[in-house]
Amino acid sequence: YAASEPVQLVALHGPLAEGEATGQPIWSPDGKTKFALTFVDTQQSSGTWNFAGNALAVHTKNPEQFTVSYTVVAGQ
Repeated sequence: YAASEPVQLVALHGPLAEGEATGQPIWSPDGKTKFALTFVDTQQSSGTWNFAGNALAVHTKNPEQFTVSYTVVAGQ
């Protein structure tokens, strides 16, 4: 990945079964389906990341817009 500023990487795992959301950070697209979140705060604007999960996200805590380019190579 290459971003215009240091970013935080997030892996999403799920959907979670009933009761699995307790005690961990989660995200829900609809208020019912829940995904666990794994945060990786590299404090870097570029690099590589090997992850396992259902989806990934890239964000910053900076309110200004940023850009990011990434490549995904999927394996089984």
